[in-house]
Amino acid sequence: MKRRWILCMCGLVLLFALASCAPPAWPAVSGGTEAPAPSPATQAPATPAATPAATEAGYSIGTEYYDYADDRFDMKASYPKLEGAGLDDVNALIKTAALETINEWLASEDDGSRTTIETTGAVTYSDPGFISITFTEYYGNTMAAHPSSVFRTLNIDLEKKAAVPGGSLLAAGADLYRALHDAAGRQLSAAFADEITLETIETGYDANAIYFTPDRVGFSIWVSHVLGDHVELTLPYAEAEPFMTSSPIWDRFK
Repeated sequence: MKRRWILCMCGLVLLFALASCAPPAWPAVSGGTEAPAPSPATQAPATPAATPAATEAGYSIGTEYYDYADDRFDMKASYPKLEGAGLDDVNALIKTAALETINEWLASEDDGSRTTIETTGAVTYSDPGFISITFTEYYGNTMAAHPSSVFRTLNIDLEKKAAVPGGSLLAAGADLYRALHDAAGRQLSAAFADEITLETIETGYDANAIYFTPDRVGFSIWVSHVLGDHVELTLPYAEAEPFMTSSPIWDRFK
């Protein structure tokens, strides 16, 4: 993870613009080298709407908010929280994933710079046994040349209460890269698609940046900063089927 942040380090100019667009009411916390527990916000900032869990799922989806600031850091996060019985372990997984980058930087050595991170989590798919979550992060540092954004995902088997590695779900290889390259041609503007070569797909593919929606599987591909740091592409489940492993996670999508 640190490798990618070093490649993506950025200045504050755009971050100030981003901050001016965000709602002001975040709870304040200070001190410590590990992200303190989130505190209830008096007024929740706007976040992408989560996909409602099916009524038979036995849980609902809420949002948890986190804020931390001191002389070195300005850290904010919002992420899903499942409301229901026996979900403490699942919520712990979500919290750990949501605050992963924040905690990494809170534990870093003081180099005299100031770091700003804002993480937003959203549910893209949920059912009684499975949930898929994406995290979009905006990052800035006073010693960096430009701002950056990062896209991460978390998929959880709710019955096992365990994260599902992306590499266990899809067989990556030349055929999958070609399918994603074809998808880029259909889903991106012509000028942008021309920049996303087959080599871009192959080098930027991340097995653990896969997410799910009701009708398709999504992929976040790492690209250069000038292209936006990452690009999201999707394949309908019928098109993704040739690359699916035997994981039972796929049964709900076939």
